[in-house]
Amino acid sequence: MATYVAGNINDLSAVKDNIRLRVRISRKKNMELVVMDEQSTKMQVTIHMALVNRFKHKLEEGSAVTFSRYSLGEIQPKYRMVNKPLRLSIFSNTIIEPCPDFTSFVYGFDFRALKTIIDLQQEEDG
Repeated sequence: MATYVAGNINDLSAVKDNIRLRVRISRKKNMELVVMDEQSTKMQVTIHMALVNRFKHKLEEGSAVTFSRYSLGEIQPKYRMVNKPLRLSIFSNTIIEPCPDFTSFVYGFDFRALKTIIDLQQEEDG
């Protein structure tokens, strides 16, 4: 049985899958979520279509949860909603629990380069 340790989004890597992640759900769109940890770091989460009904009552926008037993993978640039290169995927064995002592805000802000706004260009990676 794996031992889980508490961690933040910046602690994640493709080889670490034993981190219990505490996050707040910032955005919810069908099978895609944007979550933010207590350091205001955002990450994209994908729920497989067959599991949406199983987990939707646990994943309300603005609620704080912990994730364990998830999978990490790279995001394709055209589907990226945040600047992180990894996304978290929820599977049937993923454990999602409420996190009542979470201390971060619901929404965060990401700064963009002024030139991308002036030129009305979209960054290649997000």
